[in-house]
Amino acid sequence: MDTPADRDDTTTASDLVRRFGLWSERATREPVYILRHGRPRLILASVELIEMLCQPREEEEDQASLDETFAMSRGAAIARIDRYGFLDGPHTALAALTGIGVSMLSSLRFVALFSIQSRRAVADLIAAVGEDGQPRSGSGRLLTEAGDARQVTVAFAPRRRDSAIDGVVALILATN
Repeated sequence: MDTPADRDDTTTASDLVRRFGLWSERATREPVYILRHGRPRLILASVELIEMLCQPREEEEDQASLDETFAMSRGAAIARIDRYGFLDGPHTALAALTGIGVSMLSSLRFVALFSIQSRRAVADLIAAVGEDGQPRSGSGRLLTEAGDARQVTVAFAPRRRDSAIDGVVALILATN
């Protein structure tokens, strides 16, 4: 990061010590870059800013936003699958892709969304990812509310909690 020394939000370490009151006051409004040997080394910032940056991200809100974004495409979805094979969390995009209501999806095993011919392959991919943690992908026929099946590519990756695999995440892309 290159920060010019002549900016209002930049000072040297020695100037910070000499005029700490001035720089600490500025840091309450915006971060102050502290140079060492002419290069940015540290940042002085308000407690409020640091607390905001260090707060845990609202993972569920992020997932819901991502799901809504995929729902708009109608050709892709993300599914979070728990260790028992059930869908976990909001699945607006998957509902849009299949035409199956969100409330119905919450009670289904993920593999039940695939044609009989595709279920075994999808189940095997999920099991393999759960066992060794290596991402995998394959294709299958995703069932829709209308009774037909859509050809899809499904990519699976492990979902980890406290370094243990706690399920998988699937990215489903319609290919037709």
